[in-house]
This record gives sequence, C-alpha cells and structure tokens, in this order.
Amino acid sequence: MAMRSLSESGNSISRFVLVAMVTLTSGCALVADKSMTQEDHQECEALESAVLEKHSVPQAALEPGRSGKAIYCGIVQTNPFLIDLRTHITLYGVVEPSEQDRILATVRDARGPRYKPVRIDFFAKEVWETSERDGRVLASRRGQETLLRSEVIR
Repeated sequence: MAMRSLSESGNSISRFVLVAMVTLTSGCALVADKSMTQEDHQECEALESAVLEKHSVPQAALEPGRSGKAIYCGIVQTNPFLIDLRTHITLYGVVEPSEQDRILATVRDARGPRYKPVRIDFFAKEVWETSERDGRVLASRRGQETLLRSEVIR
C-alpha cells in the first residue's frame, strides 16, 4: 500500500509538471503577440503592404484584417526557454499553390536585413463561430479552419 501511494504521488507530480509545461508554452505566443514593439509593428506593416500591393487578398470574414482584408500579422514566441521571436502572417482565401508561391516570394523580397524569420500560414477560409441571443452577437471565436500550407522564411 505504501508503494501504491508513492506511485500515485509520482503521477501527481508528473501531471503537475505536464500541466505547467503546457501552460508555459501556450502562454509564450500570447505574451509575445501582445507586446509588439514599434519595430515589430513596422515590420508587419512593411510585409503586409508588400503583399497587398502585389496580390489580391479576399475580404476579412468578420473582424477586419489590414484594410478589411483577410491578412493578419503579429509576433510569436516559438520556444518557451529561449528568445526566439518570429513574425507570423496569416492569410485566408489564397488557395492556389502558384499564388501562394508568389506571395512567399514577395515576402522574401520585402524583408529587411534585420527582420525576424517569418512564418506564413495559408488557410482555405476564415471560419467564425458566434454566440447570439435575441439577435445580438454575444461572443465570437475562430472555428475549425483548414490549414493549406505553412512556410518559414529565414
């Protein structure tokens, strides 16, 4: 019986460590995204502008992206233990691989010498789930979206 309680104690510690690690790693991206510097904003602005000048991006589904288009940019932390920031661009509705290739080339050309690596995710379309009561939207969140492609430009 003493062996069993020791084993149960070990399982509790293992569960605690697992929960702590998940909490830390999932929170890193959120913290990094919410604390963008002026340089981060300028980098996002430059990359989004380059894409919008040369490519057709669909209208945003609900919450406007940049200029009402379905393009979003932020900064994410990719490693919870090391400072490893990346610019993260999310595009919706660009489904043709050849057009995705052209957008990747545009972003590659638009990157400045001191820019962070850029992760670009292409999704089929924006999916929003809303909670309504009496015809009023109480809350909305992203639903199940289909990732078509994800690339990192260094």
